[in-house]
Amino acid sequence: MDYAFKMPSSFTEDTPDGWGYAFFSDGEWQLFKQSLDVEKILRIGFKTLPPHKIIGKTFISHIRYATHGESSYENTHPFDNDLFDLRWVFAHYGHLRLYRHVLDSSEFFKSKGDSDSEAAFCFILEELRRLGKKDNTKEFASTIEKSAAELSKQGGLNFLLSHGNTLFAYYSGYKSLYYAILRPPFKKNIFGENNQIKFEIDTDNIEEPIALIASEQIIKYEHWKELEVGKVYIFQNGDLTKTSFN
Repeated sequence: MDYAFKMPSSFTEDTPDGWGYAFFSDGEWQLFKQSLDVEKILRIGFKTLPPHKIIGKTFISHIRYATHGESSYENTHPFDNDLFDLRWVFAHYGHLRLYRHVLDSSEFFKSKGDSDSEAAFCFILEELRRLGKKDNTKEFASTIEKSAAELSKQGGLNFLLSHGNTLFAYYSGYKSLYYAILRPPFKKNIFGENNQIKFEIDTDNIEEPIALIASEQIIKYEHWKELEVGKVYIFQNGDLTKTSFN
């Protein structure tokens, strides 16, 4: 996939505070992210991040609009951490009022920054850790869904969470979150674009479905579905395998 971030031509209160993406390839994650402050953008003077060629099984991208925490690398998504000999990657869309009992509940996982998103990630990982070492997608999903339901009481919580082979998606009802499953055979490459990102998926030799999850319907003429509120959706090998375990 070729992926590019499109810089704004002018700067307003709606200018993003950062961008990042992570992709899972050959059994490991690679993560790239950058905070964006207006002074730095003006100093650098670029308008578009050059396209990156990405080959991987799972891809998570995020554009940050800060609600909690400053514009910094530590507060930029996606976030990553290790649990059960797996590397987990997390991106959040929404905003939370984090109560003290949530912030203090994590004994093992601590935020490197001061964003509500990373604190939510730590909370979910802590709940997963209390399961004990397991490789059980059903138990992972059940715990993630219960944790997300608790966090959703405090505001908007839409997120993607993945350890590489499996991706979990959750929609709290905040604004929107959609998914589409594109199935082979593909007659041409797949293009997606909005005012901030653009990408092209080279479909040559792809014989498995492709799952897309996004906050807006970024590819035209596809059959998008909105996620059900309060349910964890599980995607594996480019397809939806299960929704909700509670």
